[in-house]
Amino acid sequence: MADVLSAQSRLDRMGGLITLTDLYCLLNRARGSELVSPDDLLQSAHLLVRLDVGMYLRRFPSGALCVQSQGFDEDGMCAKILAMASAAAGTRIHAAQVASAFRTSLVVATNHLLVATARGHMCVDESRSGTFYYANTFTAFAYALEADA
Repeated sequence: MADVLSAQSRLDRMGGLITLTDLYCLLNRARGSELVSPDDLLQSAHLLVRLDVGMYLRRFPSGALCVQSQGFDEDGMCAKILAMASAAAGTRIHAAQVASAFRTSLVVATNHLLVATARGHMCVDESRSGTFYYANTFTAFAYALEADA
């Protein structure tokens, strides 16, 4: 698993994260006939930290399991999402836009948005028409008030 993800910086080209579901498909496509079972993949993913191969298994608050590069910068991703939302000039963004912009799966994009929301960078609007995210201007306003005090 580590060899496949490290070859040609594949994990880095995927944005530093890959869901276990996507990894399962990637590995079994590469192996051809001797397929890896889901249980073997999960057990192998748990061993990544001990093997010190530059990646580890991460569970998002939503429950999604991903293999993440140790060099992945969560704060940097939050900043990129905030910049994307700010560039939208007050309009909303959604997970599909983030997935397209960062060339990642919809599951990973949704989890990035949830992390950015939990950190106070984004606000969420959930309605019948979907879930949309806005840059949290209230946080920026609060920081400005603290600086003035």
